Amino acid sequence: MKRLACLIALAAAALGCSPDPIPNTSGKPQITSFTATPAQVHSGAMSTLAWQITGGFTALSIDQGVGDVSTVSSQFVGPVTATTTYTLTATNSAGSSTATATVTVQPGPNTATGFLVTLPSTATTGAGVSVQVKAVDGSNSVVTGFTGTVHLASTDGSATLPADYTFTSGDAGVHSFNVTFNTVGAQTVTASSGSLSKTSATCTVSTSVVIGPATSCAFSNVPANTAAGAVITAHVKLLDANSRVATGYTGTLAYTSTDGAATLPAASAFTSSDAGERDVSITFQTAGHQSVTAKDQNNNSITCTASSTVSSAPALAHLVFSNVPASATGGTAITFTVTAQDSSNATLSGYAGHVTFTSSDSSATLPSAYDFVSGDHGAHQFSATFATSGSQTITVTDSSASISATSSGVTVTVVSGSSLVYTNPAAGGKVRLVKNSASTSTTVVLDLVVNAALTGYSVALNLPVAGSGVQLDASPITKGTALDPGSAPAAIAVALPSSGPLSGVLTSGLSQKAGGTGAVTADASLTSGQILYTLKLDLKSAATTGTVFDGASLGSRFHASLRNKAGSEVAGPNDFAIGKLEVR
Repeated sequence: MKRLACLIALAAAALGCSPDPIPNTSGKPQITSFTATPAQVHSGAMSTLAWQITGGFTALSIDQGVGDVSTVSSQFVGPVTATTTYTLTATNSAGSSTATATVTVQPGPNTATGFLVTLPSTATTGAGVSVQVKAVDGSNSVVTGFTGTVHLASTDGSATLPADYTFTSGDAGVHSFNVTFNTVGAQTVTASSGSLSKTSATCTVSTSVVIGPATSCAFSNVPANTAAGAVITAHVKLLDANSRVATGYTGTLAYTSTDGAATLPAASAFTSSDAGERDVSITFQTAGHQSVTAKDQNNNSITCTASSTVSSAPALAHLVFSNVPASATGGTAITFTVTAQDSSNATLSGYAGHVTFTSSDSSATLPSAYDFVSGDHGAHQFSATFATSGSQTITVTDSSASISATSSGVTVTVVSGSSLVYTNPAAGGKVRLVKNSASTSTTVVLDLVVNAALTGYSVALNLPVAGSGVQLDASPITKGTALDPGSAPAAIAVALPSSGPLSGVLTSGLSQKAGGTGAVTADASLTSGQILYTLKLDLKSAATTGTVFDGASLGSRFHASLRNKAGSEVAGPNDFAIGKLEVR
Protein backbone atom coordinates (compact mmCIF):
# COMPACT_ATOMS: atom_id res chain seq x y z
CA MET A 1 0.00 0.00 0.00
CA LYS A 2 3.02 2.31 0.50
CA ARG A 3 3.54 2.23 -3.26
CA LEU A 4 -0.03 3.51 -3.77
CA ALA A 5 0.51 6.28 -1.19
CA CYS A 6 3.60 7.36 -3.13
CA LEU A 7 1.53 8.04 -6.23
CA ILE A 8 -1.08 10.08 -4.35
CA ALA A 9 1.71 11.99 -2.55
CA LEU A 10 3.27 12.82 -5.91
CA ALA A 11 -0.04 14.28 -7.03
CA ALA A 12 -0.28 16.38 -3.85
CA ALA A 13 3.30 17.64 -4.21
CA ALA A 14 2.66 18.67 -7.80
CA LEU A 15 -0.07 21.09 -6.60
CA GLY A 16 2.39 23.02 -4.43
CA CYS A 17 0.20 22.98 -1.26
CA SER A 18 2.06 24.56 1.71
CA PRO A 19 1.46 25.97 5.19
CA ASP A 20 1.51 29.68 5.98
CA PRO A 21 4.98 31.17 5.32
CA ILE A 22 7.38 31.85 8.23
CA PRO A 23 8.80 35.41 8.33
CA ASN A 24 12.38 35.52 7.05
CA THR A 25 14.67 38.30 8.32
CA SER A 26 18.09 36.85 7.40
CA GLY A 27 17.84 37.49 3.68
CA LYS A 28 18.89 33.92 2.96
CA PRO A 29 16.40 31.48 1.37
CA GLN A 30 14.21 29.86 4.02
CA ILE A 31 13.29 26.19 3.56
CA THR A 32 9.90 25.96 5.26
CA SER A 33 9.47 22.25 4.56
CA PHE A 34 11.42 19.35 3.05
CA THR A 35 9.70 15.96 3.18
CA ALA A 36 9.99 12.43 1.78
CA THR A 37 6.76 10.61 0.89
CA PRO A 38 6.68 7.79 1.76
CA ALA A 39 9.41 8.13 4.35
CA GLN A 40 9.59 4.35 4.84
CA VAL A 41 9.87 1.96 1.88
CA HIS A 42 10.86 -1.57 1.06
CA SER A 43 14.12 -2.01 -0.84
CA GLY A 44 13.79 -1.08 -4.52
CA ALA A 45 10.82 1.28 -4.08
CA MET A 46 10.52 4.95 -5.06
CA SER A 47 9.86 8.01 -2.88
CA THR A 48 9.01 11.64 -3.62
CA LEU A 49 10.93 14.54 -2.14
CA ALA A 50 8.91 17.80 -1.89
CA TRP A 51 9.82 21.23 -0.52
CA GLN A 52 8.63 24.77 0.13
CA ILE A 53 11.02 27.78 0.08
CA THR A 54 10.55 31.50 0.80
CA GLY A 55 12.95 34.37 0.24
CA GLY A 56 13.99 33.51 -3.31
CA PHE A 57 17.06 31.59 -4.45
CA THR A 58 19.60 31.58 -7.26
CA ALA A 59 20.52 27.91 -6.93
CA LEU A 60 18.69 24.85 -5.54
CA SER A 61 20.09 21.32 -5.44
CA ILE A 62 19.82 17.95 -3.70
CA ASP A 63 22.80 15.69 -3.00
CA GLN A 64 22.96 11.89 -3.40
CA GLY A 65 23.29 12.35 -7.16
CA VAL A 66 19.97 14.15 -7.66
CA GLY A 67 21.50 17.52 -8.66
CA ASP A 68 19.79 20.76 -9.74
CA VAL A 69 16.07 21.04 -8.85
CA SER A 70 15.61 24.79 -9.28
CA THR A 71 12.73 24.46 -11.78
CA VAL A 72 10.54 21.96 -9.87
CA SER A 73 8.94 21.66 -6.44
CA SER A 74 9.15 17.87 -6.07
CA GLN A 75 11.42 15.08 -7.26
CA PHE A 76 11.20 11.27 -7.62
CA VAL A 77 14.14 9.43 -6.00
CA GLY A 78 15.01 5.76 -6.13
CA PRO A 79 14.92 2.89 -6.47
CA VAL A 80 16.00 3.21 -2.83
CA THR A 81 17.97 0.14 -1.69
CA ALA A 82 19.40 1.47 1.58
CA THR A 83 18.32 4.08 4.14
CA THR A 84 19.35 7.44 2.63
CA THR A 85 19.37 11.02 3.94
CA TYR A 86 18.93 13.70 1.27
CA THR A 87 20.16 17.31 1.80
CA LEU A 88 18.41 20.22 0.06
CA THR A 89 20.57 23.35 -0.37
CA ALA A 90 19.05 26.74 -1.35
CA THR A 91 21.42 29.62 -2.14
CA ASN A 92 21.14 33.34 -2.91
CA SER A 93 23.43 36.36 -2.54
CA ALA A 94 22.82 36.45 1.24
CA GLY A 95 23.96 32.88 1.80
CA SER A 96 22.68 29.29 1.86
CA SER A 97 20.13 27.28 3.82
CA THR A 98 19.88 23.49 4.09
CA ALA A 99 17.33 20.91 5.17
CA THR A 100 17.35 17.12 5.26
CA ALA A 101 14.82 14.34 4.63
CA THR A 102 15.45 10.64 5.20
CA VAL A 103 14.01 7.66 3.31
CA THR A 104 14.23 4.59 5.56
CA VAL A 105 14.39 1.11 4.03
CA GLN A 106 12.28 -1.30 6.07
CA PRO A 107 13.21 -4.94 6.73
CA GLY A 108 12.12 -7.49 4.11
CA PRO A 109 8.85 -9.51 4.05
CA ASN A 110 7.77 -11.99 6.74
CA THR A 111 9.37 -15.37 7.14
CA ALA A 112 8.00 -18.06 4.83
CA THR A 113 5.27 -20.22 6.38
CA GLY A 114 4.56 -22.43 3.37
CA PHE A 115 4.60 -22.82 -0.40
CA LEU A 116 2.28 -22.41 -3.38
CA VAL A 117 2.91 -25.21 -5.90
CA THR A 118 1.38 -24.99 -9.39
CA LEU A 119 1.67 -27.24 -12.44
CA PRO A 120 -0.43 -27.89 -15.58
CA SER A 121 -3.73 -29.71 -15.11
CA THR A 122 -2.75 -32.19 -17.84
CA ALA A 123 0.51 -33.71 -19.07
CA THR A 124 1.75 -36.55 -21.24
CA THR A 125 4.24 -39.23 -20.30
CA GLY A 126 7.81 -38.46 -21.23
CA ALA A 127 7.17 -34.75 -21.80
CA GLY A 128 8.55 -32.33 -19.23
CA VAL A 129 6.25 -29.81 -17.54
CA SER A 130 7.05 -26.67 -15.54
CA VAL A 131 6.32 -26.75 -11.80
CA GLN A 132 6.41 -23.37 -10.06
CA VAL A 133 7.15 -23.14 -6.34
CA LYS A 134 6.51 -19.88 -4.44
CA ALA A 135 7.61 -19.33 -0.84
CA VAL A 136 4.78 -17.45 0.90
CA ASP A 137 3.87 -16.03 4.28
CA GLY A 138 0.63 -16.55 6.18
CA SER A 139 -1.27 -14.22 3.82
CA ASN A 140 0.08 -16.02 0.72
CA SER A 141 2.31 -13.05 -0.16
CA VAL A 142 5.59 -14.08 -1.80
CA VAL A 143 8.54 -13.98 0.61
CA THR A 144 11.17 -12.51 -1.70
CA GLY A 145 14.01 -13.12 0.77
CA PHE A 146 13.45 -16.90 1.11
CA THR A 147 16.75 -18.81 0.71
CA GLY A 148 15.83 -22.27 1.96
CA THR A 149 16.51 -25.62 0.25
CA VAL A 150 13.45 -27.17 -1.44
CA HIS A 151 12.90 -30.87 -2.14
CA LEU A 152 10.33 -32.09 -4.69
CA ALA A 153 8.49 -35.43 -4.47
CA SER A 154 5.67 -36.95 -6.54
CA THR A 155 2.96 -39.58 -6.36
CA ASP A 156 4.48 -40.81 -9.63
CA GLY A 157 7.28 -43.04 -8.35
CA SER A 158 8.81 -43.13 -11.83
CA ALA A 159 8.79 -39.39 -12.36
CA THR A 160 11.99 -37.58 -13.26
CA LEU A 161 12.45 -34.95 -10.56
CA PRO A 162 15.08 -32.21 -10.12
CA ALA A 163 17.74 -32.34 -7.45
CA ASP A 164 17.16 -30.43 -4.21
CA TYR A 165 17.51 -26.71 -4.88
CA THR A 166 18.56 -23.84 -2.62
CA PHE A 167 16.76 -20.61 -3.42
CA THR A 168 18.95 -17.56 -4.06
CA SER A 169 18.24 -13.85 -3.60
CA GLY A 170 17.84 -13.62 -7.37
CA ASP A 171 14.86 -16.02 -7.24
CA ALA A 172 12.95 -13.46 -5.13
CA GLY A 173 10.98 -16.31 -3.55
CA VAL A 174 9.86 -17.94 -6.82
CA HIS A 175 11.53 -20.75 -8.79
CA SER A 176 10.37 -23.04 -11.60
CA PHE A 177 11.41 -26.67 -11.92
CA ASN A 178 11.11 -29.21 -14.73
CA VAL A 179 9.31 -32.46 -13.91
CA THR A 180 8.71 -35.37 -16.30
CA PHE A 181 5.87 -37.75 -15.43
CA ASN A 182 6.22 -41.35 -16.62
CA THR A 183 3.09 -42.94 -15.17
CA VAL A 184 -0.45 -42.52 -16.52
CA GLY A 185 -3.09 -41.28 -14.05
CA ALA A 186 -3.70 -38.54 -11.49
CA GLN A 187 -0.36 -37.30 -10.14
CA THR A 188 0.76 -34.56 -7.74
CA VAL A 189 4.01 -32.85 -6.80
CA THR A 190 4.95 -31.92 -3.21
CA ALA A 191 7.47 -29.22 -2.29
CA SER A 192 9.07 -29.33 1.16
CA SER A 193 11.75 -27.50 3.12
CA GLY A 194 12.26 -28.53 6.73
CA SER A 195 8.84 -28.37 8.38
CA LEU A 196 7.31 -26.53 5.41
CA SER A 197 5.39 -28.65 2.90
CA LYS A 198 2.77 -28.14 0.18
CA THR A 199 1.19 -30.49 -2.39
CA SER A 200 0.01 -29.30 -5.80
CA ALA A 201 -3.38 -29.82 -7.36
CA THR A 202 -3.83 -32.97 -9.43
CA CYS A 203 -2.25 -33.30 -12.87
CA THR A 204 -3.88 -35.88 -15.18
CA VAL A 205 -1.15 -37.74 -17.08
CA SER A 206 -1.94 -39.54 -20.35
CA THR A 207 0.10 -41.60 -22.78
CA SER A 208 2.35 -39.45 -24.90
CA VAL A 209 1.30 -39.05 -28.54
CA VAL A 210 4.01 -37.86 -30.88
CA ILE A 211 2.66 -35.49 -33.54
CA GLY A 212 4.61 -35.51 -36.78
CA PRO A 213 5.41 -32.58 -39.08
CA ALA A 214 2.72 -31.20 -41.40
CA THR A 215 2.33 -33.08 -44.69
CA SER A 216 -1.02 -31.73 -45.90
CA CYS A 217 -3.78 -29.23 -45.10
CA ALA A 218 -7.59 -29.22 -45.20
CA PHE A 219 -10.40 -26.61 -45.43
CA SER A 220 -13.72 -26.82 -43.59
CA ASN A 221 -16.77 -24.54 -43.12
CA VAL A 222 -16.80 -23.48 -46.79
CA PRO A 223 -20.47 -23.72 -47.93
CA ALA A 224 -21.39 -25.47 -51.17
CA ASN A 225 -23.38 -22.38 -52.20
CA THR A 226 -22.85 -18.74 -51.31
CA ALA A 227 -23.71 -15.26 -52.58
CA ALA A 228 -21.23 -12.85 -54.07
CA GLY A 229 -20.03 -10.45 -51.39
CA ALA A 230 -20.91 -12.76 -48.51
CA VAL A 231 -18.09 -13.23 -46.00
CA ILE A 232 -17.15 -16.89 -45.45
CA THR A 233 -15.37 -17.76 -42.20
CA ALA A 234 -13.45 -20.83 -43.32
CA HIS A 235 -11.27 -23.04 -41.14
CA VAL A 236 -7.91 -24.36 -42.31
CA LYS A 237 -5.79 -26.92 -40.46
CA LEU A 238 -2.42 -28.57 -41.08
CA LEU A 239 -2.21 -32.36 -40.76
CA ASP A 240 0.61 -34.84 -40.16
CA ALA A 241 1.02 -38.14 -42.03
CA ASN A 242 -1.54 -39.79 -39.67
CA SER A 243 -4.16 -37.04 -40.28
CA ARG A 244 -3.62 -35.55 -36.82
CA VAL A 245 -3.45 -31.77 -36.46
CA ALA A 246 0.20 -30.72 -36.76
CA THR A 247 0.18 -28.52 -33.65
CA GLY A 248 3.81 -27.48 -34.10
CA TYR A 249 3.36 -26.05 -37.62
CA THR A 250 4.90 -22.57 -38.01
CA GLY A 251 5.04 -22.30 -41.80
CA THR A 252 3.37 -19.68 -44.00
CA LEU A 253 0.27 -20.35 -46.11
CA ALA A 254 -0.44 -18.24 -49.20
CA TYR A 255 -3.92 -18.09 -50.72
CA THR A 256 -5.08 -17.93 -54.37
CA SER A 257 -8.52 -18.19 -56.02
CA THR A 258 -10.14 -18.81 -59.38
CA ASP A 259 -12.10 -15.61 -58.59
CA GLY A 260 -9.70 -12.80 -59.45
CA ALA A 261 -11.88 -10.33 -57.53
CA ALA A 262 -12.11 -12.41 -54.36
CA THR A 263 -11.00 -10.99 -51.01
CA LEU A 264 -8.49 -13.47 -49.58
CA PRO A 265 -6.43 -13.76 -46.39
CA ALA A 266 -2.94 -12.29 -46.53
CA ALA A 267 -0.04 -14.75 -46.45
CA SER A 268 1.07 -15.01 -42.83
CA ALA A 269 3.09 -17.39 -40.69
CA PHE A 270 1.34 -19.66 -38.22
CA THR A 271 2.46 -19.22 -34.61
CA SER A 272 2.67 -21.65 -31.74
CA SER A 273 -0.60 -20.26 -30.36
CA ASP A 274 -2.41 -21.32 -33.58
CA ALA A 275 -1.54 -24.95 -32.76
CA GLY A 276 -1.76 -25.87 -36.45
CA GLU A 277 -5.18 -24.42 -37.28
CA ARG A 278 -6.95 -21.09 -37.64
CA ASP A 279 -10.04 -19.34 -39.07
CA VAL A 280 -9.66 -17.26 -42.23
CA SER A 281 -12.09 -14.92 -44.02
CA ILE A 282 -12.88 -15.41 -47.72
CA THR A 283 -15.25 -13.32 -49.85
CA PHE A 284 -16.05 -14.41 -53.42
CA GLN A 285 -17.19 -11.58 -55.69
CA THR A 286 -17.79 -13.29 -59.04
CA ALA A 287 -20.76 -15.55 -59.87
CA GLY A 288 -20.04 -19.15 -60.91
CA HIS A 289 -18.10 -22.10 -59.54
CA GLN A 290 -15.16 -20.64 -57.61
CA SER A 291 -12.41 -22.14 -55.46
CA VAL A 292 -9.75 -21.03 -53.01
CA THR A 293 -6.38 -22.77 -52.57
CA ALA A 294 -3.93 -22.61 -49.66
CA LYS A 295 -0.29 -23.60 -50.22
CA ASP A 296 2.78 -23.62 -47.99
CA GLN A 297 5.25 -21.10 -49.42
CA ASN A 298 8.23 -23.39 -48.79
CA ASN A 299 6.68 -26.82 -49.40
CA ASN A 300 4.52 -27.16 -52.51
CA SER A 301 3.31 -30.61 -51.41
CA ILE A 302 1.30 -29.00 -48.59
CA THR A 303 -1.76 -27.68 -50.42
CA CYS A 304 -5.55 -27.82 -50.12
CA THR A 305 -8.54 -26.44 -52.04
CA ALA A 306 -12.18 -25.66 -51.24
CA SER A 307 -14.90 -24.60 -53.68
CA SER A 308 -18.36 -23.03 -53.69
CA THR A 309 -20.98 -22.11 -56.26
CA VAL A 310 -21.37 -18.34 -56.12
CA SER A 311 -24.62 -16.62 -57.03
CA SER A 312 -24.90 -12.98 -58.01
CA ALA A 313 -25.68 -10.78 -55.02
CA PRO A 314 -28.54 -8.28 -55.30
CA ALA A 315 -27.39 -4.69 -54.97
CA LEU A 316 -27.96 -2.68 -51.80
CA ALA A 317 -30.97 -0.41 -52.31
CA HIS A 318 -32.01 0.60 -48.77
CA LEU A 319 -30.75 0.89 -45.24
CA VAL A 320 -33.72 0.65 -42.89
CA PHE A 321 -34.10 1.61 -39.21
CA SER A 322 -36.35 -0.44 -36.95
CA ASN A 323 -37.14 -0.64 -33.23
CA VAL A 324 -36.29 3.05 -32.76
CA PRO A 325 -38.11 4.30 -29.62
CA ALA A 326 -40.39 7.34 -29.95
CA SER A 327 -38.88 8.97 -26.86
CA ALA A 328 -35.72 8.78 -24.79
CA THR A 329 -34.13 10.29 -21.69
CA GLY A 330 -30.96 12.25 -22.25
CA GLY A 331 -27.93 10.28 -21.06
CA THR A 332 -29.74 6.92 -21.25
CA ALA A 333 -28.81 4.60 -24.12
CA ILE A 334 -31.37 3.44 -26.66
CA THR A 335 -31.05 0.46 -29.01
CA PHE A 336 -32.18 0.12 -32.59
CA THR A 337 -31.61 -2.12 -35.63
CA VAL A 338 -30.24 -1.28 -39.08
CA THR A 339 -31.15 -3.67 -41.90
CA ALA A 340 -29.73 -3.80 -45.45
CA GLN A 341 -32.37 -4.43 -48.17
CA ASP A 342 -32.42 -4.91 -51.93
CA SER A 343 -34.78 -3.13 -54.35
CA SER A 344 -37.63 -5.51 -53.49
CA ASN A 345 -37.20 -4.73 -49.77
CA ALA A 346 -35.81 -8.19 -49.04
CA THR A 347 -33.04 -8.43 -46.43
CA LEU A 348 -29.55 -8.81 -47.96
CA SER A 349 -28.28 -11.66 -45.78
CA GLY A 350 -24.81 -11.44 -47.36
CA TYR A 351 -24.42 -7.69 -46.91
CA ALA A 352 -20.86 -6.81 -45.86
CA GLY A 353 -20.90 -3.01 -46.15
CA HIS A 354 -19.18 -0.39 -44.04
CA VAL A 355 -21.56 2.02 -42.27
CA THR A 356 -21.05 5.23 -40.28
CA PHE A 357 -23.41 7.28 -38.11
CA THR A 358 -24.22 10.97 -37.59
CA SER A 359 -26.95 12.71 -35.59
CA SER A 360 -28.85 15.96 -35.31
CA ASP A 361 -27.65 15.92 -31.67
CA SER A 362 -24.00 17.00 -31.85
CA SER A 363 -23.43 15.84 -28.25
CA ALA A 364 -24.87 12.36 -28.79
CA THR A 365 -22.78 9.25 -28.23
CA LEU A 366 -23.10 7.29 -31.48
CA PRO A 367 -22.01 3.81 -32.62
CA SER A 368 -18.52 3.53 -34.07
CA ALA A 369 -18.14 2.82 -37.79
CA TYR A 370 -19.10 -0.81 -38.38
CA ASP A 371 -18.41 -3.49 -41.01
CA PHE A 372 -21.29 -5.95 -41.35
CA VAL A 373 -20.18 -9.61 -41.14
CA SER A 374 -21.74 -12.85 -42.32
CA GLY A 375 -23.10 -13.55 -38.83
CA ASP A 376 -25.26 -10.39 -39.01
CA HIS A 377 -27.31 -11.86 -41.89
CA GLY A 378 -27.88 -8.31 -43.13
CA ALA A 379 -29.18 -6.81 -39.85
CA HIS A 380 -27.32 -5.51 -36.81
CA GLN A 381 -28.37 -3.93 -33.51
CA PHE A 382 -26.70 -0.69 -32.37
CA SER A 383 -27.00 1.62 -29.39
CA ALA A 384 -26.79 5.41 -29.04
CA THR A 385 -27.18 7.97 -26.27
CA PHE A 386 -28.74 11.41 -26.87
CA ALA A 387 -27.68 14.34 -24.69
CA THR A 388 -29.75 17.27 -26.02
CA SER A 389 -33.47 17.73 -25.48
CA GLY A 390 -35.88 18.02 -28.40
CA SER A 391 -36.62 15.93 -31.50
CA GLN A 392 -33.40 14.18 -32.57
CA THR A 393 -32.52 11.80 -35.41
CA ILE A 394 -29.71 9.41 -36.35
CA THR A 395 -28.43 8.92 -39.91
CA VAL A 396 -26.64 5.78 -41.14
CA THR A 397 -24.55 5.88 -44.34
CA ASP A 398 -22.88 3.32 -46.60
CA SER A 399 -20.54 5.67 -48.45
CA SER A 400 -19.31 3.08 -50.95
CA ALA A 401 -22.88 2.62 -52.21
CA SER A 402 -23.83 6.30 -51.66
CA ILE A 403 -26.87 5.15 -49.67
CA SER A 404 -28.02 6.61 -46.37
CA ALA A 405 -31.11 6.56 -44.17
CA THR A 406 -32.35 8.72 -41.31
CA SER A 407 -34.33 7.48 -38.33
CA SER A 408 -37.67 8.86 -37.31
CA GLY A 409 -37.55 11.66 -34.76
CA VAL A 410 -36.89 10.68 -31.14
CA THR A 411 -38.25 13.08 -28.53
CA VAL A 412 -35.44 13.49 -26.03
CA THR A 413 -36.10 14.70 -22.49
CA VAL A 414 -33.17 15.78 -20.34
CA VAL A 415 -33.94 15.66 -16.61
CA SER A 416 -31.97 18.32 -14.74
CA GLY A 417 -29.11 16.80 -12.78
CA SER A 418 -29.97 13.27 -13.90
CA SER A 419 -27.13 12.35 -16.23
CA LEU A 420 -23.41 12.66 -16.85
CA VAL A 421 -22.28 13.83 -20.29
CA TYR A 422 -18.62 13.82 -21.34
CA THR A 423 -17.46 15.54 -24.53
CA ASN A 424 -14.10 14.33 -25.86
CA PRO A 425 -11.34 16.93 -26.31
CA ALA A 426 -10.57 18.34 -29.74
CA ALA A 427 -7.91 16.58 -31.79
CA GLY A 428 -4.36 16.78 -30.48
CA GLY A 429 -2.35 16.10 -27.35
CA LYS A 430 0.29 13.47 -26.66
CA VAL A 431 -2.06 11.96 -24.04
CA ARG A 432 -5.88 12.19 -24.24
CA LEU A 433 -8.68 11.61 -21.73
CA VAL A 434 -11.49 10.11 -23.83
CA LYS A 435 -14.90 8.55 -23.22
CA ASN A 436 -15.17 4.77 -23.14
CA SER A 437 -18.22 3.23 -24.83
CA ALA A 438 -19.09 1.52 -21.51
CA SER A 439 -20.23 4.89 -20.11
CA THR A 440 -23.87 5.27 -19.06
CA SER A 441 -26.03 8.18 -17.97
CA THR A 442 -24.93 7.68 -14.35
CA THR A 443 -21.38 6.37 -14.76
CA VAL A 444 -18.76 7.96 -16.99
CA VAL A 445 -15.83 5.72 -17.99
CA LEU A 446 -12.74 7.67 -19.13
CA ASP A 447 -9.63 6.20 -20.77
CA LEU A 448 -6.28 8.01 -20.44
CA VAL A 449 -4.92 7.14 -23.89
CA VAL A 450 -1.47 7.54 -25.49
CA ASN A 451 -1.76 9.63 -28.67
CA ALA A 452 1.86 9.56 -29.94
CA ALA A 453 4.95 7.39 -29.96
CA LEU A 454 6.45 7.93 -26.47
CA THR A 455 8.52 6.23 -23.79
CA GLY A 456 7.60 6.32 -20.14
CA TYR A 457 7.64 4.70 -16.73
CA SER A 458 4.96 6.47 -14.68
CA VAL A 459 2.00 8.82 -15.18
CA ALA A 460 0.07 11.09 -12.81
CA LEU A 461 -3.03 13.27 -13.29
CA ASN A 462 -4.46 15.90 -10.92
CA LEU A 463 -7.87 17.01 -12.20
CA PRO A 464 -9.79 19.71 -10.27
CA VAL A 465 -13.55 19.04 -10.18
CA ALA A 466 -16.29 21.52 -9.36
CA GLY A 467 -19.38 20.99 -7.25
CA SER A 468 -20.53 17.74 -5.67
CA GLY A 469 -22.00 16.04 -8.71
CA VAL A 470 -19.67 13.02 -8.96
CA GLN A 471 -18.04 10.44 -6.76
CA LEU A 472 -15.58 7.59 -7.30
CA ASP A 473 -17.08 4.34 -8.56
CA ALA A 474 -16.69 1.18 -6.46
CA SER A 475 -13.97 0.15 -8.97
CA PRO A 476 -12.64 3.61 -9.78
CA ILE A 477 -9.39 2.80 -11.58
CA THR A 478 -8.05 -0.07 -13.70
CA LYS A 479 -4.74 -0.47 -15.46
CA GLY A 480 -4.52 -0.26 -19.23
CA THR A 481 -2.23 -1.85 -21.81
CA ALA A 482 0.63 0.68 -21.82
CA LEU A 483 2.30 0.37 -18.39
CA ASP A 484 2.23 -2.58 -15.96
CA PRO A 485 1.87 -1.52 -12.30
CA GLY A 486 2.55 -5.07 -11.08
CA SER A 487 0.66 -6.66 -8.20
CA ALA A 488 0.59 -7.25 -4.44
CA PRO A 489 0.08 -4.31 -4.30
CA ALA A 490 -0.22 -2.80 -7.75
CA ALA A 491 1.34 0.65 -8.16
CA ILE A 492 -1.89 2.35 -9.20
CA ALA A 493 -4.19 4.62 -7.19
CA VAL A 494 -6.96 7.23 -7.36
CA ALA A 495 -8.55 9.54 -4.78
CA LEU A 496 -11.13 12.35 -4.64
CA PRO A 497 -10.77 13.95 -1.17
CA SER A 498 -13.61 16.03 0.27
CA SER A 499 -11.35 17.85 2.74
CA GLY A 500 -7.75 18.89 3.17
CA PRO A 501 -5.38 20.59 0.70
CA LEU A 502 -6.45 18.26 -2.14
CA SER A 503 -10.17 18.71 -1.56
CA GLY A 504 -12.00 18.75 -4.87
CA VAL A 505 -9.04 17.38 -6.86
CA LEU A 506 -9.28 14.01 -8.60
CA THR A 507 -5.75 12.61 -8.12
CA SER A 508 -4.68 9.48 -9.94
CA GLY A 509 -1.46 7.80 -10.97
CA LEU A 510 0.25 4.62 -12.13
CA SER A 511 3.86 3.49 -12.20
CA GLN A 512 5.75 0.42 -13.21
CA LYS A 513 7.40 -1.29 -10.21
CA ALA A 514 11.05 -0.40 -9.72
CA GLY A 515 11.80 -3.25 -7.31
CA GLY A 516 10.55 -6.53 -5.88
CA THR A 517 8.59 -9.23 -7.67
CA GLY A 518 7.66 -8.15 -11.19
CA ALA A 519 10.11 -5.25 -11.21
CA VAL A 520 10.53 -3.41 -14.53
CA THR A 521 14.01 -2.00 -15.08
CA ALA A 522 13.48 0.05 -18.25
CA ASP A 523 11.06 2.56 -19.73
CA ALA A 524 8.20 1.18 -21.83
CA SER A 525 7.80 2.02 -25.50
CA LEU A 526 4.29 3.44 -25.84
CA THR A 527 2.32 3.50 -29.09
CA SER A 528 -0.68 5.55 -30.09
CA GLY A 529 -3.96 4.02 -28.92
CA GLN A 530 -2.58 2.28 -25.81
CA ILE A 531 -4.49 2.93 -22.58
CA LEU A 532 -2.50 4.09 -19.55
CA TYR A 533 -5.41 3.57 -17.16
CA THR A 534 -9.22 3.92 -16.96
CA LEU A 535 -11.19 6.05 -14.46
CA LYS A 536 -14.86 5.56 -13.48
CA LEU A 537 -16.97 8.31 -11.88
CA ASP A 538 -20.56 7.93 -10.70
CA LEU A 539 -23.31 10.55 -10.62
CA LYS A 540 -24.27 11.52 -7.07
CA SER A 541 -27.94 11.17 -6.12
CA ALA A 542 -28.12 14.85 -5.13
CA ALA A 543 -26.21 16.15 -8.16
CA THR A 544 -27.15 19.51 -9.64
CA THR A 545 -26.60 20.63 -13.19
CA GLY A 546 -23.29 22.22 -14.08
CA THR A 547 -19.76 21.61 -15.30
CA VAL A 548 -17.70 19.09 -13.33
CA PHE A 549 -14.50 19.94 -15.22
CA ASP A 550 -13.62 21.50 -18.56
CA GLY A 551 -10.30 20.96 -20.32
CA ALA A 552 -10.49 24.48 -21.73
CA SER A 553 -10.26 26.06 -18.26
CA LEU A 554 -8.81 23.71 -15.64
CA GLY A 555 -6.95 26.32 -13.58
CA SER A 556 -3.76 26.21 -11.53
CA ARG A 557 -4.66 23.05 -9.59
CA PHE A 558 -4.50 20.95 -12.76
CA HIS A 559 -1.31 18.96 -13.17
CA ALA A 560 -0.41 16.03 -15.40
CA SER A 561 2.86 14.37 -16.28
CA LEU A 562 4.29 11.30 -17.99
CA ARG A 563 7.79 10.58 -16.69
CA ASN A 564 10.60 8.20 -17.56
CA LYS A 565 12.33 5.93 -15.04
CA ALA A 566 14.90 8.63 -14.30
CA GLY A 567 12.07 10.95 -13.21
CA SER A 568 12.37 13.31 -16.17
CA GLU A 569 9.13 14.61 -17.64
CA VAL A 570 8.29 13.18 -21.09
CA ALA A 571 4.89 14.90 -21.37
CA GLY A 572 3.63 17.78 -19.22
CA PRO A 573 0.26 19.45 -18.59
CA ASN A 574 0.21 21.16 -21.99
CA ASP A 575 0.58 17.74 -23.66
CA PHE A 576 -2.58 16.33 -22.02
CA ALA A 577 -5.88 16.87 -23.89
CA ILE A 578 -8.85 16.92 -21.47
CA GLY A 579 -12.52 17.10 -22.50
CA LYS A 580 -15.59 18.44 -20.69
CA LEU A 581 -17.71 16.59 -18.10
CA GLU A 582 -21.14 17.97 -17.24
CA VAL A 583 -24.14 17.09 -15.11
CA ARG A 584 -27.26 17.73 -17.15
